[in-house]
Amino acid sequence: MAARTLSRGWQISVVGACVLAFFGGVFLLSKADRVGAPETINSEFSSQARGAGGVFHPTAAQWAALTVENWAQQRAALIVPRHGVPCPPDS
Repeated sequence: MAARTLSRGWQISVVGACVLAFFGGVFLLSKADRVGAPETINSEFSSQARGAGGVFHPTAAQWAALTVENWAQQRAALIVPRHGVPCPPDS
Protein backbone atom coordinates (compact mmCIF):
# COMPACT_ATOMS: atom_id res chain seq x y z
CA MET A 1 0.00 0.00 0.00
CA ALA A 2 1.48 3.32 -1.06
CA ALA A 3 1.81 6.13 1.45
CA ARG A 4 -0.11 9.31 0.69
CA THR A 5 1.72 12.62 0.84
CA LEU A 6 0.27 15.91 1.95
CA SER A 7 0.14 18.86 -0.40
CA ARG A 8 2.57 21.74 0.09
CA GLY A 9 -0.18 23.87 1.67
CA TRP A 10 -1.02 21.20 4.28
CA GLN A 11 2.66 20.68 5.07
CA ILE A 12 3.11 24.42 5.70
CA SER A 13 -0.05 24.44 7.84
CA VAL A 14 1.20 21.55 9.97
CA VAL A 15 4.63 23.16 10.46
CA GLY A 16 2.98 26.50 11.29
CA ALA A 17 0.70 24.85 13.85
CA CYS A 18 3.70 23.16 15.48
CA VAL A 19 5.60 26.47 15.64
CA LEU A 20 2.57 28.24 17.14
CA ALA A 21 2.10 25.45 19.69
CA PHE A 22 5.78 25.64 20.66
CA PHE A 23 5.80 29.41 21.17
CA GLY A 24 2.43 29.25 22.93
CA GLY A 25 3.88 26.70 25.35
CA VAL A 26 6.96 28.84 25.94
CA PHE A 27 4.72 31.85 26.61
CA LEU A 28 2.52 29.95 29.05
CA LEU A 29 5.50 28.46 30.89
CA SER A 30 7.09 31.90 31.23
CA LYS A 31 3.88 33.11 32.90
CA ALA A 32 3.49 30.03 35.13
CA ASP A 33 5.57 31.40 38.01
CA ARG A 34 3.32 34.48 38.22
CA VAL A 35 0.01 32.65 38.26
CA GLY A 36 0.89 30.18 40.99
CA ALA A 37 -0.74 29.92 44.38
CA PRO A 38 -0.93 33.19 46.31
CA GLU A 39 1.51 33.74 49.12
CA THR A 40 -0.35 32.66 52.24
CA ILE A 41 2.64 31.41 54.20
CA ASN A 42 3.27 33.48 57.30
CA SER A 43 6.89 33.00 58.09
CA GLU A 44 8.87 34.89 60.66
CA PHE A 45 10.14 37.29 58.02
CA SER A 46 7.14 37.49 55.69
CA SER A 47 5.80 40.76 57.09
CA GLN A 48 9.24 42.16 57.79
CA ALA A 49 11.91 43.36 55.45
CA ARG A 50 9.74 43.48 52.32
CA GLY A 51 10.26 46.65 50.39
CA ALA A 52 8.46 47.89 47.31
CA GLY A 53 8.35 45.48 44.40
CA GLY A 54 9.08 42.41 46.53
CA VAL A 55 12.75 43.30 46.99
CA PHE A 56 14.14 41.80 50.19
CA HIS A 57 15.97 44.09 52.59
CA PRO A 58 17.31 42.46 55.78
CA THR A 59 16.16 43.87 59.11
CA ALA A 60 18.57 44.99 61.80
CA ALA A 61 17.98 41.71 63.67
CA GLN A 62 18.84 39.72 60.54
CA TRP A 63 22.03 41.71 60.00
CA ALA A 64 22.94 41.17 63.68
CA ALA A 65 22.47 37.41 63.28
CA LEU A 66 24.82 37.29 60.28
CA THR A 67 28.11 35.56 61.09
CA VAL A 68 31.31 34.97 59.17
CA GLU A 69 32.97 31.62 59.70
CA ASN A 70 36.67 30.83 59.32
CA TRP A 71 37.64 28.32 56.68
CA ALA A 72 40.68 26.23 55.95
CA GLN A 73 41.95 25.59 52.47
CA GLN A 74 41.92 21.90 51.59
CA ARG A 75 43.27 19.96 48.65
CA ALA A 76 40.48 18.63 46.45
CA ALA A 77 40.87 15.11 45.10
CA LEU A 78 40.44 14.84 41.35
CA ILE A 79 38.39 11.76 40.47
CA VAL A 80 37.82 11.16 36.77
CA PRO A 81 35.49 8.30 35.89
CA ARG A 82 36.68 6.18 32.99
CA HIS A 83 34.21 3.88 31.26
CA GLY A 84 31.88 3.96 34.26
CA VAL A 85 34.54 2.92 36.78
CA PRO A 86 35.73 5.76 39.05
CA CYS A 87 39.42 6.08 39.74
CA PRO A 88 40.41 5.69 43.41
CA PRO A 89 41.31 8.95 45.19
CA ASP A 90 44.90 9.68 46.16
CA SER A 91 45.83 8.71 49.71
